[in-house]
Amino acid sequence: MPIWLLSVKTLVNKRVFFSLLLLVTIASLLLLVLSSAAIHGIKAAIYEKSALKFGNHQLVMNDLTAAKAKTIKADSDVKASGEVTLAGSYLLSESPKEIYGTIGYMDEQALKIGHIQLLTGDFPDERDKVAIESAYADILDVKIGDCVTLKADSQDSCYRISGIVKDYSSYWTVPDYLVKGTNDFPNLFVNRDKIQSFKQQGKTKSNLLVVLKNDSPETANIFMDKNKVKSEDAYFNFNRYDRGLSDYRILSKLSTSFNIIIVIAVLFSVYHIYMTVHAHYKKSMAIFMAVGATGKRLYHIAFLQCLFIILCSSVVAVPIGLALSSLFISLTYGGTGTGFFLPAVIVGRMILWIVMIFLILLLSSVFSLRKQLRHSIVQGLNGETTLFTRNHSLYEKISGLPFALKYLIIQITGQLKSKAIAVISISFGIILLFFTQLYAGETESTGHGPDYYLASKITTVSKTINGFQVVLNQNDSFDPAWAAELERMKGVQAIDKKTYAQGTNMLLEDNQLDPFLSNWRDRYSGRVGEYVSMPELPDRLTIIPNTDFIAVNDDSFQYLNSKYLSNEQSLSEFKKGNSILLFYPINDSERPDAGKVGLKKGDLVRLGRIELDRGSESQYRYRQWEYEVGGVILQPFAIQSGEHFRTSDRIVAVVHENDLGENSAFRGYESLEIYVQDRIDEDSMNKIDKAAKRLAAYFPGSLFYSDREQSQKEKSLINTLLILGQILFVIITLFTAISVSLILYSTVMLKQKEYATLRAIGMSLRKLKRFLYLETMVYSLAAFLISGIFIFIQMYSSSPSKGVSHYWMYYYIAVGITFGCIMVSTFIPLRGLGRFSLSDKLRSEN
Repeated sequence: MPIWLLSVKTLVNKRVFFSLLLLVTIASLLLLVLSSAAIHGIKAAIYEKSALKFGNHQLVMNDLTAAKAKTIKADSDVKASGEVTLAGSYLLSESPKEIYGTIGYMDEQALKIGHIQLLTGDFPDERDKVAIESAYADILDVKIGDCVTLKADSQDSCYRISGIVKDYSSYWTVPDYLVKGTNDFPNLFVNRDKIQSFKQQGKTKSNLLVVLKNDSPETANIFMDKNKVKSEDAYFNFNRYDRGLSDYRILSKLSTSFNIIIVIAVLFSVYHIYMTVHAHYKKSMAIFMAVGATGKRLYHIAFLQCLFIILCSSVVAVPIGLALSSLFISLTYGGTGTGFFLPAVIVGRMILWIVMIFLILLLSSVFSLRKQLRHSIVQGLNGETTLFTRNHSLYEKISGLPFALKYLIIQITGQLKSKAIAVISISFGIILLFFTQLYAGETESTGHGPDYYLASKITTVSKTINGFQVVLNQNDSFDPAWAAELERMKGVQAIDKKTYAQGTNMLLEDNQLDPFLSNWRDRYSGRVGEYVSMPELPDRLTIIPNTDFIAVNDDSFQYLNSKYLSNEQSLSEFKKGNSILLFYPINDSERPDAGKVGLKKGDLVRLGRIELDRGSESQYRYRQWEYEVGGVILQPFAIQSGEHFRTSDRIVAVVHENDLGENSAFRGYESLEIYVQDRIDEDSMNKIDKAAKRLAAYFPGSLFYSDREQSQKEKSLINTLLILGQILFVIITLFTAISVSLILYSTVMLKQKEYATLRAIGMSLRKLKRFLYLETMVYSLAAFLISGIFIFIQMYSSSPSKGVSHYWMYYYIAVGITFGCIMVSTFIPLRGLGRFSLSDKLRSEN
């Protein structure tokens, strides 16, 4: 008989063990294929979506010379690069708000790297044509074929629109020191010939999008150091890395952890099966060796048996795993699977897992076989085994105990290593399921924040000059008319608007300072900073630090007037402008007498600001506005808008939103928090979503947050985590139940003579089974106790937001499922207790 046929027959004839090995191998291989295919598909979709939204570049290098750009492109670490040439920022519209757009050109490689998409039309092929971003086309109310006028140096240039580009520039990372038209990205695209004419006039800046072979901030820093690029001349695409690929990195870690746990679980389970197989069939191996089989031949048989198992498992597991990966993706992130044609990386990983599982089978078989081959043929024929060893010191210590307790202790301490692994596995499975649910519950959004959050910029860069905070990366602000239009939309409940007052300070004369303001100034005054000579900066004025400026509409003013001023202030007078209400954060116990308050109704205060001239990096100017005090309220500021309550523990200066404007002390709104109604139809929600995105699209480097998008993103990640955690719990419980069943099976099969003796002296079969059930329950309870203590310590030290009691339910569920599976797994091996003849087992073998 050929050796391969002998190997297969001897394996298949061991029906129970062959079925267990096949079950464990198919389950583990299926899950590894499922994980690899599904997670790869999800990650590929996330990567593509991130590239579409934030660009696929890691670095942006600004204002490069032709020689430096050539050096960067030729670097061995650069995978791809594309040039972006900017021709400055031009005024596109003056009413109702000044709108500036950046003119530029991207070469073909830059368009590809940035994933710039045309919604309609084409990129310009003539000098007098442009392609324009969608948001700018909306605000200018233009379409393909219309003319866009660029206003510069008293000259107007008309360009015909050839295409509408999907909004992108507001999502891309920009430098902290943003200068529109210099280091941002084009809002209007011209063709190559037109950008050359701008170059000849010396009006262009050449920037470079760089894709590196290794994608990480650390790699980018090393690359910049190697090429001697200063940090102010280049920056990393953090929006793509932090916002676009955050789930990508989490999924990579989840997938790696999942695969490691599966491999460890299958390693212990397969090794345990082989140990039991070789111990149970020791006589068969002894007979093989007695008729001339060598150890080498037995290893050869083991190799062929493992090969047969992995081939059978692969045929079943791989197609099912690939099919289930599509279901996994649809249940988590939506979409479909990899399809019929598999990426090379998936094929490579499947081969890797097949080889790894095969090696686990082979090594487990070889090591357990080697352990049995240490015995002689005579020992094998006599049935001697090393699975059970006598612990004589333990017997002496428990000799005085009752027989039942003593025998239970002896049973528990047999095969102690295997049982310890089973206890650890049970504990780990319960802990894994519990903390999966805990993490998912704590990660889930509470839904108490705004539905949308818009900020005109993410980072503020400033320096102190003459005691004033001077903002160096000034950006445009949200126009009050835009916010009002959004506020009137159907389904909008309220908008919490933060006034753009960066760098603006309240200035008082010495005779206007009362004890409270003097103490406030002394407590919060900062450093003077750099001194710059400014003749227009008035003397003998004191900056009042730690002051908030809030612009309110008519309804909010009426609320404040009624609550704090007994309706003494006239709305019409307040709306005329240059009127201010002051709130001091004074408690009732600290409130001074009316005569000790320095500022009174009708007094004049000054608001001043030092700012950079538009387009300049070093020229400063001082601007000042006078406001009349409409009232001084000696209470902390608090206002309610709908269901939303806003308070402040700082001095608050309230003005009317009519005072907001390009040339006023307050440019507009720095950020908007939009709250929508609870019951809103899908059409209204989509319109609000589109309007909010359009507002953010006007500002390079702005921040747009959608609670709906974030909730969907969190839900997808949570579903992935929950499914992986539940799969791991099931597989660990299954493998542990198999191990427990094998422990009992080996105990029953290899201690039959001992059990026959006990039954011969009067122990009933039911009582003998009870001992084995108790043994199983002891190390099950030990596992429940270990996992329970660990969870208890972690829970009460971390204090979850939903409360400790909310999550204990998952512990009880895990314990119940695990205990049920273990008890069921003990039923089959214990059936063998009554299936052997007492006389046969008690008869001495010759």
